[in-house]
Amino acid sequence: MYRLIVVDDEDIIREGLCLGVDWKSMGFEVAADFEDGDSALSWLEENECDVVMTDIMMARTGGLELAQQVRGKYPGVRVLILSGYQEFEYAKTAMRYGVSDYLLKPLRTAELRSVFARLREELDRERRDESMTQRQNREFLAAARTNFFRTLLSGQIRSEKELELHLTLLGLPRGLCDSPLFLCAAERQGEAGEDWIERLTETLPEEAEGCRLFALPDSQERCRLLIAAPPLQGRLDSAAEYRIRPVLDRLEERLGVSLRLSRTLLSTRSLVGSAHEDFESLDAAERINEAASLALMSRYKLFVLRLNNDDQAGIEELLGAYMTELAHFLDPEAHFGYMRFMLKSLIASIAADYGRSGIDTAALTGGAFDGCRLLECADRDDLRETALGMLGKLRQALQQRETSPNYMIKRIEQYIREHLDSDISSEKLARIAHMNPSYFGRYFKKNTGEFINEYILRLRIEKAIELLREGRHKVGSISRMVGFSNPKYFYYQFKKSTGYTTTEYCRYVLAGAEEQEGGEAQ
Repeated sequence: MYRLIVVDDEDIIREGLCLGVDWKSMGFEVAADFEDGDSALSWLEENECDVVMTDIMMARTGGLELAQQVRGKYPGVRVLILSGYQEFEYAKTAMRYGVSDYLLKPLRTAELRSVFARLREELDRERRDESMTQRQNREFLAAARTNFFRTLLSGQIRSEKELELHLTLLGLPRGLCDSPLFLCAAERQGEAGEDWIERLTETLPEEAEGCRLFALPDSQERCRLLIAAPPLQGRLDSAAEYRIRPVLDRLEERLGVSLRLSRTLLSTRSLVGSAHEDFESLDAAERINEAASLALMSRYKLFVLRLNNDDQAGIEELLGAYMTELAHFLDPEAHFGYMRFMLKSLIASIAADYGRSGIDTAALTGGAFDGCRLLECADRDDLRETALGMLGKLRQALQQRETSPNYMIKRIEQYIREHLDSDISSEKLARIAHMNPSYFGRYFKKNTGEFINEYILRLRIEKAIELLREGRHKVGSISRMVGFSNPKYFYYQFKKSTGYTTTEYCRYVLAGAEEQEGGEAQ
């Protein structure tokens, strides 16, 4: 349910809007109402809302000033202007302040419902996008922490200052520097679900009070579990290990996994500056050379270079060398899962590199460039062919994108022309173009000379003129057919663009053109 406030200095109108409209059925609730903009702004300082519906003319702080301040302080809040004034200057000013819509009194229920239905769609879309962003941020943070601990265990953290900086950036307490560490081998058993690694760190037993658990996946079946216990005074002894064993027993019982304590370390700080000999004694089923792992992950830069150069042969050669180098550290049969994990990480790194340039590789290839496809592979040969196919499709898509400078613009223009009657947001167009919204706006302006909103408006007015020329539709229907939910706003934009009202255009321009054509025919 979205929150709405009503601002109007006429009591009867304000009360009618608050109590006389079925807001709940439209997904809204009136959180408060005010008789002037000052009171509304004071309330907004301590409360949240999604929509401000305000009269344009009030004794203190009118609607336009309120809209201006809301836009500056609360950019996520929508503003609707109510007015009995029909002068277009008010409408133009309102639009400049980012007003979502401009409604004339007296309000009609159908028009009000239409406006709030559109607002709800926009708010729903933003909420979904925000939820997705939050999930992506959580996933990114989890991946960053995993990479940090892999780097730490390989001895790649060179100083205590660097260690403390990493902890700060990853939102981990500095006290972790002095925490005893326990490295465990974790293996999935038959009862464990698909999400067993995630639940391994989330399901914290009572015995693990004060501990922090971090999973370092090797495959879908195996991972390493790093347990950071509360800092101890003095040396690490058997008593510390004794405290951890009940934690492992309870996790095994709850999740249906096998856990084996491999190594204990005095503290996180003890790993700074060296790979630590303790890890060299781990058996092959529990480790891969961490320095080599990091080096292999950095190979994605070479793949990006070959992809950008449209070098298919080079890509095949590089992938073969990558898998050979990876197999040097792994028993191919015993560690197929880890090999698959490393290739999946490689694909993710390539995608992230292009993502920083505004290119969504999954969308660009129609979903083909997706590391999760590797999870379906059954052996090394299948793994190689699948990865090679994904890289080949990405190369082709990138080449098509680059060799046709107007390819993406034409695609966007075609989409806009086919969807003039619907809501066309720059965010939606950016997704179609496989770019982030801010980059897309600059890209479109650079290649067309027009801002995207100006371009869409021009096409809509041109389409409206075409429909007026046909003479088969009412003006109200035409406004909907070209994407205007509010006919009054359509009339305003039509006159602004052509210099005529729709009636004047039909009477003078279209009629004059027909007379001229008739004269020429004679």
